[in-house]
Amino acid sequence: MKIIDAFWEERNLGVTCYEVIIEDSDTISSIKDSLVSLDKEYIVIKVPTHLNKINFLLQENGYKFMETTINCVNMAELPELDRVQKRVLDSLIYLEMNDDFSELFQEIELNMFEDDRVSIDNHFSREQANKRYIGWIKDEINKGSQTYKICFKNDVVGFFLLRKEDEQTMVAVLGGIYKRFRSFGFGFCMNYLEIVESIKQNVSRIKTSFSTNNRASTSMHFSLNYRLEEQHNVFVKHNTYNEK
Repeated sequence: MKIIDAFWEERNLGVTCYEVIIEDSDTISSIKDSLVSLDKEYIVIKVPTHLNKINFLLQENGYKFMETTINCVNMAELPELDRVQKRVLDSLIYLEMNDDFSELFQEIELNMFEDDRVSIDNHFSREQANKRYIGWIKDEINKGSQTYKICFKNDVVGFFLLRKEDEQTMVAVLGGIYKRFRSFGFGFCMNYLEIVESIKQNVSRIKTSFSTNNRASTSMHFSLNYRLEEQHNVFVKHNTYNEK
């Protein structure tokens, strides 16, 4: 079991937080003992999907299921595109973002992200959920991640963020299409361009993760030659309530 003091969530969400990752070596008894010591306001526990007995244990102790997360990898392989996908992709360009992230942050504040465990949690407001994404992006930039904007004609329609983990591995950290452009079919292109840029940087694998709450993201990644590596069921518990 890994217990992480997620101190950044106090800045983002206004609550103290532990993130706990259950491992195969953990026993029911050891997990029960550890649950007693988790005394922060917001507890997030991630359970490998094959450890079903632990799901019941957590629910018996007041934890609520919020999402399943999928970690997957693409071995620097671009899929074949059909005629429509090629036409849409040819209408877009992507560019590195410089120091001005104000437009991106404004789009996030318009509830750009709606499906993750924080966004759907009634104990948090939409403002808190949006603030968390902005804080996450700022932290990634400080770690050396690169942000790219996706452009259609004269409009910025979305973004994606990449971080080089090592010489052979790129992490596609986060991305999204702005709400007013979601009907244009740009989501596939965003994930495709993440792979394009990663290959340009000579890596041999691209890692990413996403929530199955977003059904479109699930089908899209597997159509882009991503392969499943890990799945976790995510449970949360609020020890101090902050209702909307």
